[in-house]
Amino acid sequence: MDTLYRYSLKKTPEYDCNRREHVIKLTKQNQLNFDLKGGIFFSLNGALDTYSAHSNLALTYYPAYRRKMNTNGKKFTLEDNRGGVISNELEDFSAIPRSWPSFGQPGGSREVILICDDSANIELIESPPELEDGGEVDEFHLEDSTIYDQVFAKLISAGLVSGLRESGVPITDVGETGSIGSYKPGSGVTVVSVILERKWFISVSVGWQQYGRIIRFRFWYTLFKDIAPIRYIYGPIGHTFDFLSCIGWDMRHCFPPPEVMQAFLIEQLEREDYPYKELKELAKSYINQLTKVTDGFFRAKSHHFILPPL
Repeated sequence: MDTLYRYSLKKTPEYDCNRREHVIKLTKQNQLNFDLKGGIFFSLNGALDTYSAHSNLALTYYPAYRRKMNTNGKKFTLEDNRGGVISNELEDFSAIPRSWPSFGQPGGSREVILICDDSANIELIESPPELEDGGEVDEFHLEDSTIYDQVFAKLISAGLVSGLRESGVPITDVGETGSIGSYKPGSGVTVVSVILERKWFISVSVGWQQYGRIIRFRFWYTLFKDIAPIRYIYGPIGHTFDFLSCIGWDMRHCFPPPEVMQAFLIEQLEREDYPYKELKELAKSYINQLTKVTDGFFRAKSHHFILPPL
């Protein structure tokens, strides 16, 4: 593995370790662990144009820049999106998991995460300087990630995991490094589980956006299976949910400032109060719908995508 690639929207480098991306994991005690480690997602594929990157990396934007990092002689820790450690000297990439369907895109490119620590020597060079037609964003792309978004992502992850469990869908768990999802600042949260008896996977991704004093959630639920070189996808199906709340009984507080509304929403989610229960019940409804899809219906109604060679 000589070279890793990073696709970004802005020319300013987006590899600051303070703006960490996360692999969401389960511990051996089957507890959610969101802040175990943070790092930076990279792709193994450096041949993607902006449209292919948007689709195959399941991004919420069309990248305008592609940078590469030479890994020869560098000392750092690499993990895959399932939480497994990857050797810097790995030559066979077939065991590296592919990006999951998320945010309405099929995914499919192999991705790794560079764990941020003091020994990580991250030096990226532009390759090429710009990607033609890049720079556009989807509706639920977040321009900037804040502490609020990180806390929010953790709470939403917990709700999705709870919804999957209550729907009777097994949560993929391979022990101490059992990874079930990811949080990528600017995009949102993706949680993946598996229907073991059919070897199908369910991907649930959620993005959010604030429109003045409304916080809008968008959920995508996808049933998928990889049989190389094809990814079969049923969906995505999904819904939007608008959070607009009155704080207290005073009607003057029915439209609080955005920062007050954010704090109130986090407080409500932490107490598993509205809209936590409503969002979880909606998730359970859509997940139950996917678990009832028959083999024949899946074959008839699924979309086919060619998986990238890397």
